[in-house]
Amino acid sequence: MTWQPASVYCRLPVGATGKFVADAPGGRGSIRDSLVHAFDTQIVHAAWLDGSMTYTESCARNFPPQDYPDVASVRMLCELAA
Repeated sequence: MTWQPASVYCRLPVGATGKFVADAPGGRGSIRDSLVHAFDTQIVHAAWLDGSMTYTESCARNFPPQDYPDVASVRMLCELAA
């Protein structure tokens, strides 16, 4: 079984931005932060594994959560990771 982010995370409701960017209890970050990190990791590891980036380049690249302020923008990142 393979992980299918498009089938799970890309179905997020568009209207819940307040809960989406609010920090979780205990300072664990928001839903947005967690999703951006997961998709970021998937994208850069895939680029490293297919040879389009070196390991150093893939480690240096990141997607700041602040660049994805709402569900629609994270959904676009999700489509890159799929």
